[in-house]
Amino acid sequence: MSEELRPVKEFLQRAAFREARSLSDLPAYLASELEKEPLADIGAPYQVGCLVRGELLPLSRLLSGYIDDSAEEVLLHYESGGFAHTYSLRLYRKVGAGAELVAGSYVPSALVSGADILGLVNSQLRE
Repeated sequence: MSEELRPVKEFLQRAAFREARSLSDLPAYLASELEKEPLADIGAPYQVGCLVRGELLPLSRLLSGYIDDSAEEVLLHYESGGFAHTYSLRLYRKVGAGAELVAGSYVPSALVSGADILGLVNSQLRE
């Protein structure tokens, strides 16, 4: 994790965001990006391991989301199951009717709040 997270820091420092409490809170322009890597909703079941037993579930689950309506940007924090359980941050910006990935990185653990994410990003970036 390094300079590629500078846009995440700038997003969080603006503090003009609202928290998404569910996938249904996310803006429609993210739909095509979320189709590429489907997410289970916050707290919903997802595919924790590599072995599939029963119903096929999304491999990832949303932990938190932050939406800046004025800048048309969304920061997602999610976890992914499998052999190597991972946690990720992804910042998207609206482009036309869709969205583009602005910044993304794996993070070492689940982060509880936007302040926790900012603290982690600050500790990783060189000023």
